[in-house]
Amino acid sequence: MQSTEASVGARVMQVVDEKVLPRRYIVLALFGAVFAIVWLDLNNASGGDWHSFVQAARLFRTTPVDGDVATPVMLVVAYPFTVLSVSTGWRVASALCVGLGLLTIRFVEQAAEVAAFVTRRDRQRAVLFGGMFLMYAWALPGARWGHLDDVIAMSCLALACRALVSGRWLMASFAVAVAIDAKPWVVLALPLAACCTGARVRGLAVAGAAALVPWIPFAIAQHGHLGSLNLLVAPDSGLHYLGARIGSSPGWQRQLEVAVALPLGAYAVVKNKWYLVPAIAFAVRINLDPATFAYYVTGPILGLLIWDVVRPMRVPGLRTVLGCIALALVPSYLLRWNGYGATAPYVAVLRLAAAVPPIAVLFGLTPTLVRRVWTAPSGGLLE
Repeated sequence: MQSTEASVGARVMQVVDEKVLPRRYIVLALFGAVFAIVWLDLNNASGGDWHSFVQAARLFRTTPVDGDVATPVMLVVAYPFTVLSVSTGWRVASALCVGLGLLTIRFVEQAAEVAAFVTRRDRQRAVLFGGMFLMYAWALPGARWGHLDDVIAMSCLALACRALVSGRWLMASFAVAVAIDAKPWVVLALPLAACCTGARVRGLAVAGAAALVPWIPFAIAQHGHLGSLNLLVAPDSGLHYLGARIGSSPGWQRQLEVAVALPLGAYAVVKNKWYLVPAIAFAVRINLDPATFAYYVTGPILGLLIWDVVRPMRVPGLRTVLGCIALALVPSYLLRWNGYGATAPYVAVLRLAAAVPPIAVLFGLTPTLVRRVWTAPSGGLLE
C-alpha cells in the first residue's frame, strides 16, 4: 500500500517537474492576479490606506504628513497617481504589486542559484509551492490594505539578497537603504548590508548613510515637523503579554524590536546564515509591534520563502506554507468565527511559534526529530 502511494506521489511530482516547473512564473502570476482581483472586488477597489498616500503626495508641500507612513520613497511613487481617482489608481497600483511580487520571487531564486546549496529542481519546487502561498500573503498589502510601500520594501530586500550572494556589496547596501526609506521597519534586517566579506563595515555605513540622506529634504520640506504614527497596543500584540496595557502607546517598543532583531541578525551573518535574517527580523517585528494589522505577516512569510528556496526541504516550500497557514489563514478563520478579543491569545501564540524555528536553527537548537523532518532533498541536514 505504501509502495503504491509512493509510486503515485513520484508520478505526480514527475508531471510537476516536467510540465509545471518550467511555467512556474505563469502559475504564480495567475495566483497573484486571482488573489488581487478577489480583494479588489471585495473592497470595491477602495484601496485601504492608498488614499492616505495619494493625499499626502498631493498636499506634501503645505500639510504636515505622517513620517512613519508617507516615507520619501512612497511620496515619490504615489505622486503620479494624484491625477487618477483613488479607485483607478489603486487598481493600477495593485497590478504593479503583483508584478513586484513575481520579481521578488525571481530575485530570491537567483540568490539561491548563486548560493548553490541544492539542485535547480529543488529550488524551483520551493519557488513554485512556497511562491503560491507567498502570493496570497502578498495580496494583503498589495490589494487588500493599500500598502504599495510594504511591497516596494520587500522587493528591495529580495534584491539585496540577490546582490549580496554575488559579492555586490554596494548594490546590496543601496537596496537595503531604499527598502528602509520605503518602510522604516526594514531597519530590523539591516545586518544584510554587512554580509559581504571584506566590506562588512562599508556595507553598513553606506546603507545607513543612503537611508538617511532622503529624509533630509523630506524633513526640510515639512519644516522639521514630521508627524508620527501613534500605534496602540492591540489585544493580540506580544507587547500586551509582556505587560503593556491594551490601548496604551509605549514609547519603547521600537527600541525593543531593534535591540532583539539586530543582534540576532548580526549573529546570523557571522554564522554565514544570512538567509535567516529576514525571517528572524520580521518575526520579531510581528511579535513586538503594538499594532497587529493583517498585512504585517507578509514580511515574515517572505523571510520563510527566502529560507525555503535557499535551503529547500524534502517537502517543497513547507516553511512558507506552514507560515502562511499559521500567520494569515488560521487567524483569519478564528477572527471570522470567534471575534477579535477571543482569538487574541491563540494568534499571539502562532506569531511566537513563527519566530521559534529560524532562531532555533540559528543557535543549533533543533531536536533530532525536527532535523530529520527538515532534511534536505539531497540527504544533507539543513541549517
